Amino acid sequence: MLKFKPGTVLSILSFSISLFILGFYLIVLIHLSNLIRIVNQKTPFVIELKDTLSDSQLASIKNDLSKNNGIRKIEFISREEGLKLMEKQLGKDFISGTNPLKDIYKLKLSDKYLENDMAEKLAEDLKSRPWVETCYFEKDNVDDLKSNLSSFNSVLLIIALIFIILSFILIYNNLKFILHSDRFQIKTMELVGASPDFIKKPYIKLAVKIGVFSGLFAVMIIVMLLLFLNFKYDIFNAFLDYGLTALVLFVIFIISIISPPVFINLLVNKYLKMTDKQRHR
Repeated sequence: MLKFKPGTVLSILSFSISLFILGFYLIVLIHLSNLIRIVNQKTPFVIELKDTLSDSQLASIKNDLSKNNGIRKIEFISREEGLKLMEKQLGKDFISGTNPLKDIYKLKLSDKYLENDMAEKLAEDLKSRPWVETCYFEKDNVDDLKSNLSSFNSVLLIIALIFIILSFILIYNNLKFILHSDRFQIKTMELVGASPDFIKKPYIKLAVKIGVFSGLFAVMIIVMLLLFLNFKYDIFNAFLDYGLTALVLFVIFIISIISPPVFINLLVNKYLKMTDKQRHR
């Protein structure tokens, strides 16, 4: 009795887009802390040292720093090594004359330090040491990333909600058109004593089909996008949690199967309670 009409196809497409955006929003949301943690870890804490330090003093400084539980890794880069790195990246002609660089210690801090904003306190403490020229941690870049990701996720959520509303409006209008076309068949079934559940059955089946197709399309698009990002960007694989991602895809598919039948069941119930005069409007 019910076939996939243009309105039904449009409902599937719009609902698929809604589920895709909602799923991507959830994936970004659950991975937000992982991404910020990775960016934090890749943002070095740099200590520039005085020029007059001996090898024994450098070793003593490293030993002193290693006693701090908030420091995960300590890397020493001499001014000569720093110059070679600069020349490799920017060309030999970029720096002429005397080497302006300093010996540095590049630190990687623990997640606990980064989460509790203790990096700034460490910087203030180190600046008071006689062997430190200066030290810095690019916290502003991390804060900007947090702000941008939060804004991006908020926009995604708003777009997802808009598309969900539009998709249910399309489903509603499509069902309204189908019910109006089937009004004489429905009336005949009511006259012969068919129960409301029997009358609703084909419409619920249509809703399940809309949900299944929409869910499959949405999950397929999300998986293809994740595979592309994983192939394109190495860092993407570092913070992607496959277990949580699979859970999000499962939740999206369950939502796609449950929500259209529930919505259509309510609409058909409302229709069956209408008088003949109301149905013919």
